[in-house]
Amino acid sequence: MIEESNLASALIMRAMAIIWAVGIVLIGILPLSNFVGHSHWEYIIWFPTLSDLRSWKYIFDLVANTILFIPYGYFVARSIGNTPTLGMRVAVGSAVVLSGGIEFYQVYCHNRHPSPLDIVTNTLGSFVGTIPATLTSHTRHIPPGDRLTPTPPVRSLAP
Repeated sequence: MIEESNLASALIMRAMAIIWAVGIVLIGILPLSNFVGHSHWEYIIWFPTLSDLRSWKYIFDLVANTILFIPYGYFVARSIGNTPTLGMRVAVGSAVVLSGGIEFYQVYCHNRHPSPLDIVTNTLGSFVGTIPATLTSHTRHIPPGDRLTPTPPVRSLAP
């Protein structure tokens, strides 16, 4: 029964991770009318300027990018049932790929300004999301037949 509930939980978390990833992609690429098919490398914000860092819009964008990826990291880490660290690595690695793909798409869009800092904040958000998932993982992965309390070794009365 424990295995079935873990499997069902992992499948639900995997479905939630896919749904959340689709939402992230849609947020990153819409409206599709911005896509023009030729690159705009000059639109990339390689390093934020001092005026960018003072702008509330820019700060809001960084915070929103971080918050957007927190549930993604949680769902992906919870969907991986092997080890907590594997879930963390998969969540963070897939966040880098997902975010990098969106930022590369935005290079070919009008009215979008891709930034390597967006990839960093998205990855940070995913990592933050893995923390509660890994802290609770020890209660999820108890193999059937394993006991929660240790059994004493067999003792012999022979000298």
